[in-house]
Amino acid sequence: MPEPPPWDPATVGGWRIRGMATLADWRGLGIGGAVLAALLRHACENEGTIVWCAARPAARSFYERVGFESRGELFEVPVIGPHRQMWRKVDVVSLEHRADTPGDSGRRSLM
Repeated sequence: MPEPPPWDPATVGGWRIRGMATLADWRGLGIGGAVLAALLRHACENEGTIVWCAARPAARSFYERVGFESRGELFEVPVIGPHRQMWRKVDVVSLEHRADTPGDSGRRSLM
């Protein structure tokens, strides 16, 4: 959804990812990566310049594999638990020159 990052409310073209999760039994199949790739393309196609999220510590490497960087310290989301802000720039060039989905390591086949 269009929303500037909390550390720079004047950012034009900020997009936030909210509520992204994959059930444990379905992780490693590329589903989350496919959804994230679609989100990045959608932000880019709608004049997005930066995409950010609040990620659980366990999801940090997932986002880092597609160019997200951590920002700030861990913070507590009531009832849900610890999170850290993560972000990346998004433009056509970055999408073309970086894999759209996180790496294949450990990916299981859907077939």
